[in-house]
Amino acid sequence: MNRKSVLLACIGAVLIASLAAQDFFVKEWQRSYSTEERKETINHLAVDDVDGDGIQDIVAAMSIRPKAGLPEYAVVVMDPKGNKKYQWTCSYPVNGLSISDLDGDGLKEILVSTADLYILSYKAQNLNYSPVGTVVFTCEAGDLDKDGSVELLVGTREVICRGESLSWRYNIGSQIKKIVITDLTWDDIPEIIVLTMQNVHVFDTYGNKLWTSPGAQNLLDMTVADSNGDREKEIFVSTDNRRIYIWQARSDGLKQELVLKSSRADILAVADLTKDGVPEIIVASSLLRLEILDLQGTLLWQYRFERRELRDGFTSMVITDLNRDGWPDILLSQSVSAMAGDLDSFLFFLKNQVDITPSPDKGSEYYERAVAMFDQGNCAEAINLFNQARTAFLESGNQGMADTCQEYIAECEEVLELEAADAAFAEAEAYFAQEQYSEALLLYQDAMSMYQELGEKDGEEACADRIDEIESLLASGEEEEDQPTEQGRPLGLLLMLLMLGGLGIGVYLLMRMRSQRPVHPVEEKEEESKPKEEKPERKELPEKIKEKERKLKAQFVYGEINREQYREALKKLYDKEN
Repeated sequence: MNRKSVLLACIGAVLIASLAAQDFFVKEWQRSYSTEERKETINHLAVDDVDGDGIQDIVAAMSIRPKAGLPEYAVVVMDPKGNKKYQWTCSYPVNGLSISDLDGDGLKEILVSTADLYILSYKAQNLNYSPVGTVVFTCEAGDLDKDGSVELLVGTREVICRGESLSWRYNIGSQIKKIVITDLTWDDIPEIIVLTMQNVHVFDTYGNKLWTSPGAQNLLDMTVADSNGDREKEIFVSTDNRRIYIWQARSDGLKQELVLKSSRADILAVADLTKDGVPEIIVASSLLRLEILDLQGTLLWQYRFERRELRDGFTSMVITDLNRDGWPDILLSQSVSAMAGDLDSFLFFLKNQVDITPSPDKGSEYYERAVAMFDQGNCAEAINLFNQARTAFLESGNQGMADTCQEYIAECEEVLELEAADAAFAEAEAYFAQEQYSEALLLYQDAMSMYQELGEKDGEEACADRIDEIESLLASGEEEEDQPTEQGRPLGLLLMLLMLGGLGIGVYLLMRMRSQRPVHPVEEKEEESKPKEEKPERKELPEKIKEKERKLKAQFVYGEINREQYREALKKLYDKEN
């Protein structure tokens, strides 16, 4: 039975069945603050009623790059619609934000972690608190010893507690990414949970270490919640290898490990979005998806955001009742980033819609809109609609249409991932043509990894050939600058033009070969396999070598090593393997 027959049969069933499907969230508004003259990007968010007027305020840390002049950084106080009210500027990047009433006057202060700790009023004015004297990565405040006064917990490479009656410090020895103050065991005594790149540490009120998690690599984010109502909170931690660890602060700490199917959780939160007493896991993923999971890691709902540049990503997320309607909403910021740096960012408000029941034909309505978007080639919008349609069909018991939606979703994901791989390949070709081989090598490796996951042999082989060519050039020193003679310049120009022409033809042929494939993979067809000359397979590097390669790449991208150091380290790594 073809897709059209299935569709007609299933839509008939939908019209008969009553539908109780619910959409988790709807994007109510989005804001961008960049202009032609200034690029403004959001790095951190916090939400609270800072001025005590009963209305939630948004506080954002921004990076500002003017068209002319030096970059600067700002903390901006906004209304619940994202309109700016107050602003404070500084000369250093802001590493974190938090909000607390430090002096008990009912007006909240804004804690800004940057080159030092700055504390601002609700109007974003510097209150000139005593400095820490070093770079601060994060800061939180709370009444740790229950004496009525608030202590500051400052995260550098140490945990520093500053208060009138309580003061201590503990040397962690590595950069502190996040601090959470909460009562883990419901004994009315707060604990302090500290996240670093490798571990989670738990301290008591007086700075005594109670527990340290097993060592891990590249921990991304952390949150704390009571997941099962046993009055004992768990620590949720996301990693860069698509894991979410659920720990309890005791000797047999690991309670559960969730493996994410598609991408890592760059930002992580846990909250009871449906107010049924059971929390959900909220993930802002590396693939620009907002995903809601149950406590077993099953996907309940997702929303895919548009990727505008290759390096786009989420920068901050807050779960809060922003509009004060009694339901938790989501405030989320997305950075638009290219090789040259951040270009723009968007602030999104997603309104909780759990209490709104769609009409009986909502599933078919979503489906028809999704198919229209799919036929227009707009897979980014289509995948969101297909997910909403699938949820509606599942709630109505229409498994057939839900399966059809899932087939479309898989196809959309493949198209979008292929577009990302092609974009990386095209950018690599541009760098290759300019003889910027180190930059091209990173992009070819990324593109080849994506092509491998997609099973795209043509793209994978094209990347492998280029990687071999670049490694040969780097190893033989052909990338080193030569002093051209006057006689050699015309010949060099001609060779460059021929190279660019050949690159263009190669990309065109690669894309043409791909475009001849059928668009709809749901109708299964057996293809005759034609024998062709086997190309020697590229030697697969051991996982240990791949991990070292990834670390070197990260060091180069973030400026920790220069280009020559990166090349030399790669060469030594490959020589050792060979």
